[in-house]
Amino acid sequence: MESRRPLINVIELKKWSYFPDDIYPTEILVNVVVHQPGRFAGNVIGTQTDPSDSFTNVFESTNGPESQRQVTNGEAFTYAFPLKILGAGHANDVRITLYLLKARNGPTAGDIAKVFVNSPQQPDDGDYFYGVLPPPSRAGK
Repeated sequence: MESRRPLINVIELKKWSYFPDDIYPTEILVNVVVHQPGRFAGNVIGTQTDPSDSFTNVFESTNGPESQRQVTNGEAFTYAFPLKILGAGHANDVRITLYLLKARNGPTAGDIAKVFVNSPQQPDDGDYFYGVLPPPSRAGK
C-alpha cells in the first residue's frame, strides 16, 4: 500500500455533469486530468438509495472498449459516458470509476483504478483508489 501512495492522484476528476439534465440524463460528462500516459476508460452507475439503505440501480454507462482513448501525461479532457436507464427514479448516489491502463490491450500490472463516491471509507484498498465525488456541475456539453 505504501508503494501505491504516490499514484493516488494520477487520475483527477475535476467536475462532472448530467447531460442534458439530471431528470432524464442520456450521458454523464466528466472533466478529467491524468498525470501519466496510458489508455483511459471508465464506467458510471447511478442508484437510488432509500432510508433503509436498500438500493435500486437507476442507470449505468454503456460505453465499450471502442470508446477508450490514449492519453498523455498532464492531459485534461472531457469524456462522455452514454447511459442506459434501468429504472424510474432519480439517482441519489452516483459512482464514477476511472481507469488508466498501461497496456494497449487488456489489464496489466501498474494499471490504476480510482472510484469517486460520495463518502469514501478509505483512500486505497490495494486494488482501487477512492476519491470524493464532487457535486454535479450544471448540465451542458
